[in-house]
Amino acid sequence: MDNARLLLSQSVSLHDIGSTEENMTKTRISFEFYGGFLALRILRDTPPSSSTEAAVPQNLAENITEAIIRHQDFRNTGNITAVGQSLQLATIDNTCRYAEVVNPFTIEETTNHHPRQKWSRCFAAGLHREIELKPWSHTTALGEGAPARVLANETMAVQIYCY
Repeated sequence: MDNARLLLSQSVSLHDIGSTEENMTKTRISFEFYGGFLALRILRDTPPSSSTEAAVPQNLAENITEAIIRHQDFRNTGNITAVGQSLQLATIDNTCRYAEVVNPFTIEETTNHHPRQKWSRCFAAGLHREIELKPWSHTTALGEGAPARVLANETMAVQIYCY
């Protein structure tokens, strides 16, 4: 697998690993930070699947880790890697605060191939849970109304069966 595909596939696969009930209750660290640390450990410690395949190189593992840590960090200043920006763009569809930056065709095609049934409920519940467990968490940077905005996401409601 080439580096670009590895970066994107591993980032997408691991970006919410810190949001499981087990992982949220095992630490006082915000889920995306803990998830980044877990991902780095997984990428660093998992042996290659074959003798001809190299382990994930350190620079790629660290790029993935930073993308995971920053995937909910929506700021108007500063720089971010391409994979970090990709995760952010994929994450903003949860609230549709920036629906205009995601082409409706992209939403339709993605959700047709990968339905996210009742995802909004699941995501909103995760936000509530982290804020309940960790009122100082980075999730609070999304604002008090974030879970309500997720549940009110009409742009994605039909496509992803959120009601």
